Amino acid sequence: MLEQLTLEPEHHADLIQRGFTDEQITAAGFRTIKAGFTLNNCPDHLPGFRNGQFAGQSGFLLPIRTIDGMVVGFQTRSANG
Repeated sequence: MLEQLTLEPEHHADLIQRGFTDEQITAAGFRTIKAGFTLNNCPDHLPGFRNGQFAGQSGFLLPIRTIDGMVVGFQTRSANG
């Protein structure tokens, strides 16, 4: 999924304002996700997706990783809050 998303410039600027550095933003893997985003090859019953489309609010997407760096989940946050 991360390969299909980017971080929009206004969201990058917002993260900088919140105190993140460019290095932290890149290392964390922040992305922008929009309501209705269609995920290619979306698995059935993926939380937050209905019929392959993101059913949440537009905003930030942050991958949750194990200590070894494996992505095991995602956290989303509205860009407005």
